[in-house]
Amino acid sequence: STEALLADWHSASDAIVAFVEKQYNDRAFAHVVEYRDLKRAVHKTPVGAVLQHVFHHSAYHRGQIVAMLRALGQTRIPRTD
Repeated sequence: STEALLADWHSASDAIVAFVEKQYNDRAFAHVVEYRDLKRAVHKTPVGAVLQHVFHHSAYHRGQIVAMLRALGQTRIPRTD
């Protein structure tokens, strides 16, 4: 349901905000994380860059969701930011 989708959406957003607020200073965002992509290649990226990517990428998906809801006839779509 739309209500369940929005509840999950808000929960995920709250978790990201809580993570960012928990950082003691900006040095935490400079910490480099190492991960592997689907091809098993290793990458290293600062936490701040990962978060920036998450924020930008999520904007793309929010736009997709709004477009889908409108296509389904929804007219009362709450703010997505």
